Amino acid sequence: MRPPTISNIATLSFLVALSFFPAISSADEASEQAMWKAISAGDAKTLRMVLPTADVNKANAAGETPLMVASAQGNFECARELLWAGADPTAKTSGDKVAHDFLRPAFKGFVPVDLLLRCYIMPRGQGTRQAKAGVRHRVLINDAYVDHTNPRLKPHYYVNAKEAEGKAEVDDDGNGFVDDIYGWNASDDTPLQIPEMITSSGESSRTWLERLVADYEQVVNEAPGFEAIRDRLSVRHENPLVKKIGIALAQEAGLAINDLNYAKMVCEASHGTHVAGIVLTASNGVAELHGLGWGQFNEITEDNLQGMDRIVALSQEIAPNAPTYRDFVLTLRNELLKDARKSGQRFSNYVKTSQAGVINMSWGKDLEVFRRLAGMLHDIYAKTGKDPASIANFSCPAGMDLCDNLALELVATDAASMALAIYQNPDVLFVMSAGNDSGNNDKLLPSPAYLSRFFPNVITVASIDRQSRLSRFSNFGARSVQIGAPGENILSDFLGGVKGHMSGTSMAAPQVSGAAAAIRSKHPELDASAVRRILLASAVAVPELRGLVATGATLDLPAALELADRWKNGGGALVNEFWDWPPGDDEAGEVLHQSPVDLIEMPPTIPANGPAITTSAGFGDKDPSWVLVMSEGSGLTDQQVKMNQVYPNDWINGNFHNHRRITSIAGDNSGWTVVMSHGDYEQRVVGFDYDQTTISKNMNEGFPITATAGWGDKWVFVMDQHCSYGAQRYTLPGAFDQGRQDWIAKLWDQDYRITSIAGDEGPGDKDSWVVVMSRNSGIGEQSYSGQPGAWPVDFIKGKFSEGFVVTGISGHAPGSWVVVMSKGPALIKQQISLIGAFPGKWIQEQWNVSTANGKLSLADTSSLGNNIFPTTKRK
Repeated sequence: MRPPTISNIATLSFLVALSFFPAISSADEASEQAMWKAISAGDAKTLRMVLPTADVNKANAAGETPLMVASAQGNFECARELLWAGADPTAKTSGDKVAHDFLRPAFKGFVPVDLLLRCYIMPRGQGTRQAKAGVRHRVLINDAYVDHTNPRLKPHYYVNAKEAEGKAEVDDDGNGFVDDIYGWNASDDTPLQIPEMITSSGESSRTWLERLVADYEQVVNEAPGFEAIRDRLSVRHENPLVKKIGIALAQEAGLAINDLNYAKMVCEASHGTHVAGIVLTASNGVAELHGLGWGQFNEITEDNLQGMDRIVALSQEIAPNAPTYRDFVLTLRNELLKDARKSGQRFSNYVKTSQAGVINMSWGKDLEVFRRLAGMLHDIYAKTGKDPASIANFSCPAGMDLCDNLALELVATDAASMALAIYQNPDVLFVMSAGNDSGNNDKLLPSPAYLSRFFPNVITVASIDRQSRLSRFSNFGARSVQIGAPGENILSDFLGGVKGHMSGTSMAAPQVSGAAAAIRSKHPELDASAVRRILLASAVAVPELRGLVATGATLDLPAALELADRWKNGGGALVNEFWDWPPGDDEAGEVLHQSPVDLIEMPPTIPANGPAITTSAGFGDKDPSWVLVMSEGSGLTDQQVKMNQVYPNDWINGNFHNHRRITSIAGDNSGWTVVMSHGDYEQRVVGFDYDQTTISKNMNEGFPITATAGWGDKWVFVMDQHCSYGAQRYTLPGAFDQGRQDWIAKLWDQDYRITSIAGDEGPGDKDSWVVVMSRNSGIGEQSYSGQPGAWPVDFIKGKFSEGFVVTGISGHAPGSWVVVMSKGPALIKQQISLIGAFPGKWIQEQWNVSTANGKLSLADTSSLGNNIFPTTKRK
């Protein structure tokens, strides 16, 4: 065993002090004074130190508990420390107010604290809490399947002997789950079974399967010669499924079960088995394994609801009878919450009956899914509701604090099921994969992975490569992802007793689960929260993970085992958390309640040829970089702007009903800005998945692309029926390189012009740009500033002097902007904002100033954006 690192030595020194820390059985007056002082100062670190000897539920002179005061301040870190120390979120003042009633929506920390309190309020009274897990080193694999017959896993797999030796369809052990011999499938409430795909046995069959898996890995990784392998497997039918049913019958049924498709099915069905194998290896062979199936939902479209059909069907049932949209939302939410509690309780009950001390979870759905769902629910009421006009006057019902953004409310409701299971099983360590979307979980709020921010018995794990760098596919989050672990090209077990490689955060999480099982096997006296702290405190800090995961560190099992030898329950008070972060702008919830200038309405007195927003670009990270162009003569009126926030789907739909249409859109997954102006024409929006089929269909029906924005693989296309554009060509997301510039030049020669451009730095530091070019655009001569670079002040000045105007901007500061300028559009004068924070006040000034006083003169180049703001590089 190697010696501990410096950070580990520092941690161990805290633990030595534990032996001499006096045990105090009652609250200490000095500790309570220190507690109130720490809360007042927002000092979570000091608060953590004094809470073991303070009464966390003792009210002050005003009758308010410490949790109420922390909630009123919007202090997430302090509120969480109090809840972890046993604060009662349902305690009431003499005026019958609870902590949740003290929340102030204007605070930056409103949404996280709101979600935190809900996580602890909702489960109370729903069921019993299990104080101690029965078999601390037993790991419940919460995945699609786990092959209990796998030769390597079988000796370590827990089998329910009473059910195995009992009668079929009888609950022999009386635990409420009939025939749960090898586990339970929570998705459909049935005994867990493995798929009968491997119908052959014997050494020759296993050798054939090993070769097939190896070939398929070559194809997936596009290794040299993979095309030949792919083509060979596509026409071969040697697999046991085809042999069992016959190729003729398979073809008659429309089943393309060639060996390539069979290999894909085997690999996908082996996911849970692969995870279980990693757990066993990472635990040094001491983990016991058991299975708990659960569904995975990642994508929601009109045609692919992926498990959300129940919600859609319920909304279709409620909408025609709901007097208003507000009633519809409230009724639907209450029904969904009932469902969440029911499924969460069932899930929790199986966690209890399994007696497992660790549960590994590799599934989830994030805010993007719920945005789509929110849009679908809105449309259902708009089409079938009793009073669709009431949508325009929607106000959030009491108790639904987040439905200013319905997607957030849906996230909270969905997470309720897992929050209940986590709350009821405090001695079970829930280990969750962060997700594979290259996204920031602090903003995406994936359920259930985001819950690791709320509970002391949950860890969310990111994937790292062999150089301890964040994997290009891995989600991250300085607040809601705690640690990194290897997740690339991991060799583990497959169905059929063979092995194969997989990559993903699903491969990283079981590394931590196995480590937790190893600790709990050696030290069964340590509770789940202690094991979590040990894993985090012993992790090895690496510069590449700083700011991407809470610890900035990666798993170190030897160091964790050494630290566990010296640990005592309750010792966490002396070890700093790694996530004592102040509320910031890099969380999804922080944009819910805007300041007064964040929703800007164009004064109705401005004439039709007055200044209006015609182009916008930028992104909203820690150092926001936005640029807007306002022009006279655009004909745009009655404008509203929603700026720098999560995609405002509900606001857009409400404006559609108020006869506004999207005329400019910009941003990325850090923050969107949408400008809507008066218009009665039909408009369609294709969002977030670069759906070329839908784009093509809309074009064929007379809806050309008029605006686009996005980043990486998250794109929005606005398509207008009234637009007179002719034929259009557009690019797939990619680098703005010489090849793309040659493509533009070639289309210029064919009378196409750039009518929309969007992009910036993409995932993995790769540029991601989309260019739309159209015929019959009304644009004559056109030029752009070249490859993405610094803000092109001289280019803009020169083209202004030649009679060009700005017709397109995209990119981000400081070094990745493209500006398109054109002759021909009937724009009279333009003004460009400085690069920086969103220019809300500047917009108001342009709308309120007289257009005759020269402020919008083209000769005035003082605001061409030569004040460049620094930016933070994003992963």
